[in-house]
Amino acid sequence: MKIVLTLIAVISAIAISYLCFYGVEVTATIERGDNKNRCSISSPIFVKVKNNTFSTIRDITFNLELFKGNRSQNLLVDTDNGFSVFDVVVPPFGEESGCYTDRYIKSFLNPNNIEMRNPSAKEAASSIMDNVKNFRVFEDSHKVYISNIAVSYIE
Repeated sequence: MKIVLTLIAVISAIAISYLCFYGVEVTATIERGDNKNRCSISSPIFVKVKNNTFSTIRDITFNLELFKGNRSQNLLVDTDNGFSVFDVVVPPFGEESGCYTDRYIKSFLNPNNIEMRNPSAKEAASSIMDNVKNFRVFEDSHKVYISNIAVSYIE
C-alpha cells in the first residue's frame, strides 16, 4: 500500500510540475539592471522567448506595447496592425531573444536627430553621453508589455 501511495505522489508531483512549467513564455523589458537586457540603447526592448514544450517554435506574433508613466496609449508606431513578429526558431526547451525599436523610441533617445559625418572625439563623446542620459530618462518613465501571443510550430 505504501508503494502505491508513493507512486501516486510521485506521479502527481510530475503532473503538477508539467502543468506549471509546460508552455511558451514570452517576456519583454527595457530595464538594464541585473543583466535583464542585452540589447543596444538604439534597440532597447529586449524580448525573450522560453520554449518549455516538446515542439519547435517557428515564429511568434504578439502585440508589443509601450506606455509612458500612468498613460494608457500605446506609444509604438512601427508595428504591423499592432503586431510584432519574433522570427527566430526556438528548439524544444530552448531559449532565444531579440531586440526591438521604434520611431518613437529613436525620437526620444535622439531628439535632435543629428547625424555627424566626421565628428570630433569631443562631439562623439558628447553625443554618446546625451544618448545614455536620454535612455536613463526613457527607462525610468516607460514600461513595455506583451499581449495577444500566437505561436506557430514546425510540424
